[in-house]
Amino acid sequence: MREVYAKPFEMAIRIARKTIKYTADENGTIAEKTMRGAGGMMYAMNAFGPVTSWSNYDLVTELVRNEWNFHGVTNTDWTYAVGENDYSDMVIFAGCDTWLTGNSKMTGGAGFLNFTIKDMESATARTAYREAIHHVAFQIANSGAMQGVAPGSITYYDISPWVIWLTVANVAAYALIAGGIVWIVVRAVHEKKHPEQYRKR
Repeated sequence: MREVYAKPFEMAIRIARKTIKYTADENGTIAEKTMRGAGGMMYAMNAFGPVTSWSNYDLVTELVRNEWNFHGVTNTDWTYAVGENDYSDMVIFAGCDTWLTGNSKMTGGAGFLNFTIKDMESATARTAYREAIHHVAFQIANSGAMQGVAPGSITYYDISPWVIWLTVANVAAYALIAGGIVWIVVRAVHEKKHPEQYRKR
């Protein structure tokens, strides 16, 4: 596995580099920092024996984090669990940070997605959640989303102006289309009631 399947991921983590810009001091000095390029990783749905890759501690924590020194955020592949097969705790305890999932019914009648973390109180659980939050925060802080942000700044996200104008244009277009449909219907009803007004001369 190390020589074939894991090798491309090891190269991406250990070799790839990126340069980010950041505000270095309160005077607004912009500095650059070169760091590892890989910031996120998704584990596949394949398994090692009975354990899916994202629930495998030896892979997620021992190999990727401890040996390859990966500090970014990790994610499961699209996954679901039904009833007693829910293994949400195994995912977070293995060191995988987030789930790629949803709350809709699976196609083909496979059942509802059911990710409910059962252990939220033990020291093991709280340590695992703290580590996951740390990994997510580390990735955001060292991503393009935070480039040039001054120390102490409050960052918020808003709708871009082009989205607002596009929405207005869409509403106007839909209004024109709806108006055209109403006009066609009204004209057709009027023509049926007063055919003499529409005879060719």
